[in-house]
Amino acid sequence: MPIKAILIILCALSLPKNLFAQKSYFVRAKATYNFFAANDLKAAQQDMQRNLRGVGAETLESFPPYFGMQFQFLMPVKDSSEVNAGVYFEQFSTGGRIQYEDYSGEIGFDQILSSKAFGIMIEKNYKSKRRLNLSLNLGVSLIWTSYTLKTYGRIFDQKESESVTYDDITIGFTPGITLFREISNFTVFGSVGYQICLPSTFKSNGATVRVTIFENTISPGIYGLRLGFGLGYKI
Repeated sequence: MPIKAILIILCALSLPKNLFAQKSYFVRAKATYNFFAANDLKAAQQDMQRNLRGVGAETLESFPPYFGMQFQFLMPVKDSSEVNAGVYFEQFSTGGRIQYEDYSGEIGFDQILSSKAFGIMIEKNYKSKRRLNLSLNLGVSLIWTSYTLKTYGRIFDQKESESVTYDDITIGFTPGITLFREISNFTVFGSVGYQICLPSTFKSNGATVRVTIFENTISPGIYGLRLGFGLGYKI
């Protein structure tokens, strides 16, 4: 496990036991819909298409918004029923595809971006007498991202394919606003947030050498608007 992840886990475990109230905790599952920029990956895809212009290859997908999942475990901070803190884990992905196909064969490039994150979060709840309540929250996480570039081709019945995977790790910050409604011990909620990340670039096989495609340095670009909808349970 990376040293940064170990440090975050140790910090969470070393918090004073009396920091949290002992009466309840919250378990939540949230589906996310992520609008990440992925600017470098889109630029690399455009370069690939220009190099295949002679064969008429088309861009079928270019890193569209895509779904992810997040799981949260939070506890109320001592002497407060309005402030919760805890940990979360999530994963999300997107990708791009260029392809040309006719009766004699096909050629294509797949770009697959996949991320997993583990972090800590804190939220401040503003409850009202109406049905909907408001929460302001902030998440800080370590994000592991893999970028797989797969090339494949077929001439009649003869097929060939090759893939290479690059890796990156960075720190992300996600401030957000959540609207929620409590129904007995259940909570239904929807959220809007924006993820920002520290600058980073993909590396090959753990090396410190930056990965370049068509002489362009490639960074994940996993920053942007995030929407969420989920269900929680208070125990």
